[in-house]
Amino acid sequence: MARLCRAEAALMATQPKSRASVNREANAEVLRDLLARSEHLLRRQAERHAEFSEDAEDALQEALFGAWRGMGGFAGRSSIRTWL
Repeated sequence: MARLCRAEAALMATQPKSRASVNREANAEVLRDLLARSEHLLRRQAERHAEFSEDAEDALQEALFGAWRGMGGFAGRSSIRTWL
């Protein structure tokens, strides 16, 4: 993710946050942590199925992006590995 400049960060700090915004931020932080811990599993799976390392890297990026987009669908009723 791109870093915010100091002025943008200061402006955002003064803006009141909605409950939905706070929940999205908390969910995003949890997902980042889960993905960081699961990335090696996804990488290994992609390497098994791809013929070339570049294809495996592309597949990994697509999987991580898809997980990021669909993070609202992870209810925590299963393991992150099953959901991914």
